[in-house]
Amino acid sequence: TEWRKACERIYKRAVSKLSFTGVGNGVTSVITDSRCNGHITQLGSFERPVRLPAAIKGAKQAGAGRDPNVLLLTEVEDNYYNMAENVVIPKAHKKTYIKRLKTKIQSIPPDQKGVPLTDDSDGEGGDDTMGSRGSYAAAVVGIGASLKAVDMVVTGKCVNVFCAIRPPGHHAGLELRPMQAVSNGFCLFNAAACAAIYATTPLSQGGLGLRRVCVIDFDVHHGNGTQDILCSTYDPRYLYVSIHAGGAHINGFEDEDSGDESFRHLLGGRKTEGIFPGRCGDTSPHKGVLNIPLGQKV
Repeated sequence: TEWRKACERIYKRAVSKLSFTGVGNGVTSVITDSRCNGHITQLGSFERPVRLPAAIKGAKQAGAGRDPNVLLLTEVEDNYYNMAENVVIPKAHKKTYIKRLKTKIQSIPPDQKGVPLTDDSDGEGGDDTMGSRGSYAAAVVGIGASLKAVDMVVTGKCVNVFCAIRPPGHHAGLELRPMQAVSNGFCLFNAAACAAIYATTPLSQGGLGLRRVCVIDFDVHHGNGTQDILCSTYDPRYLYVSIHAGGAHINGFEDEDSGDESFRHLLGGRKTEGIFPGRCGDTSPHKGVLNIPLGQKV
């Protein structure tokens, strides 16, 4: 309840402080697309199709589609889909990763669902990232939604946008299992990273020409994929902030000679004993990253 109230306060302040006549106009937009429903996992998966209609239901209860200041947009246009697939995704993910994922999805029979998409990750947890024949289109249209969202905010059509899309993305990095994670954590393409790349791409190259972008990620898990893509080394264009569970109490220590004896005894001192995706969010490697592990208080 307290977390929900905090988010509501942040939202109301953003709408009031970042919007004025002619820019934003106090409008919030919700973007979704039915093609996201083509990503079908197993019924028992934490990341399953019911999440999307539940999100849309919540948005409608908050006024989306009824309140003139809360727009509900249910289609991602072809130009955004094509830009996502052909221009932006190749900037965020390595060609080998994209080809591997696309080939795997194309090989899935139309009647099969919940097929492991990253089962080539050495058998170490890859089965959690499942999908179906429609997963590739769903992932691309999700990136297209994020690009459309950036356009709408930067051009002043609205003050903020919520993208109701599947599959998720913040564990998807340059390649499989970014930052030594054991799997891709349900994620295929990284919408937040793609949006940031599009926003900072020069106007002459089809982007929006912004000088700096801050990505704020609040989740139980650290967004290792987003950090991997935008901030593997310091890039003054990006500041990545992640608020997540983690820290020594949860993730243990690198070796037997470090830290407190009680923590090492509790978790066996091994990196993989802690919360996914591991220790990568426990520290901030440079000034372009601010990782805030909250221990178990999430």
